[in-house]
Amino acid sequence: MLSPFTTWERIVRDFLKAKGSPSKLKTFVNTTLGETWEDELGEKLEWETIYGRREVYPQVPDAAVALTGGIDTQDDRYEGRVWAWGKDEESWLVDRWILYGDPAGPELKRKVAQKLHQGFQRTDGNWMPVMRWCWDSGGHYTDEVYAMSKQQGAYWVIPIKGANKYGKPIANMPRKKTAKGVFLTEVGTDNAKETIYNRLKLQPQPGVAVPGCVHLPSNDLICDEDEIKQLTAEIKVAKIEKGRRVYRWDAGGRRNEALDCFVYALAALRISQQRFGLDLNDTATLAPRPKRRRSRVARKSSL
Repeated sequence: MLSPFTTWERIVRDFLKAKGSPSKLKTFVNTTLGETWEDELGEKLEWETIYGRREVYPQVPDAAVALTGGIDTQDDRYEGRVWAWGKDEESWLVDRWILYGDPAGPELKRKVAQKLHQGFQRTDGNWMPVMRWCWDSGGHYTDEVYAMSKQQGAYWVIPIKGANKYGKPIANMPRKKTAKGVFLTEVGTDNAKETIYNRLKLQPQPGVAVPGCVHLPSNDLICDEDEIKQLTAEIKVAKIEKGRRVYRWDAGGRRNEALDCFVYALAALRISQQRFGLDLNDTATLAPRPKRRRSRVARKSSL
């Protein structure tokens, strides 16, 4: 733009000619402006807008019917989120925890087990455990996640992996265990993120139920600026795969653990609905949490 070989008038004319064509506009951005072209699909969620609509609500509202959780595995920590679900899949962020340490070490796994068994009380006095967890088993700690699933309950703590093909269902829990003794479940992360982003666009209405609406607490211990930035970190970008132009969700190097945990919690909800009969719209027919062997941590804590 400071080149002595062109003028501002010429730059404006070039822009007006290019703006109607994505390919020409891309060339204009790359060459004239000297900027990287970001080929986005759809409207980007602005984290400031989402942050500004946080709400004051009890940790678990009376409208909550079930709780599910998602756990993300990192090389130096485990991160977890708990989401409450109500009628028509209206949702509320209930809890966030980040535990640092050696993911393969007994101390960190003991702390995670305590979080798994943490329950929450609704304002009406009803005590609610987390109905089901989905735990990221990718990366370097697959065996540890499998071991925790078998220890805590194979139907309750479910190892998951992201689908390697676009368009897969949000959760596809197998009928039989793998040779490792777990129900390794494939998660269609692209479909889950599409669902979550569409729901994040819904505006909460005070005192009125909004089907699918995502509620975030005005509590920095659970939902601060960083949490919102992670929830809105990804955009759809164009990529070339096997000679074809496709669109994929991409964080662009930004942290997205909050979004991943939301995806896993949504997968846990789908498994609870499709495999175990959970009906958020009929509280009289709620399926009980499958029986599981209590862990040593749970037995000790009850003594």
